Amino acid sequence: MELKFTIDKIDYGGIAKKAIPIVIKKLSASHADGKLAQILQKMGNAPADVAKVMLNALPQDMKDQVAVLLLQSYKEELTGLLNDFAAKKGVEITVSNIEINP
Repeated sequence: MELKFTIDKIDYGGIAKKAIPIVIKKLSASHADGKLAQILQKMGNAPADVAKVMLNALPQDMKDQVAVLLLQSYKEELTGLLNDFAAKKGVEITVSNIEINP
């Protein structure tokens, strides 16, 4: 069985702010010295503010692709939330995968 959700409104600025910590984490993990990640962390909110401005300037299809990438990074958590919700409601189902497309 498949269940489809349609998202009508997206806070792209919020996505930009959430994406920066994920980018920093991935940079830290992928680069042994982690210097770029350290620089970004020291800049505080500046990278998120710049990302927000840049994201808002992108065409809609590119904004949607960024949103998909962010949501895909939370795929396991979203699956867990749905399974927990069903269990709390007494519904015996298991969500095994979430497919996220623009």
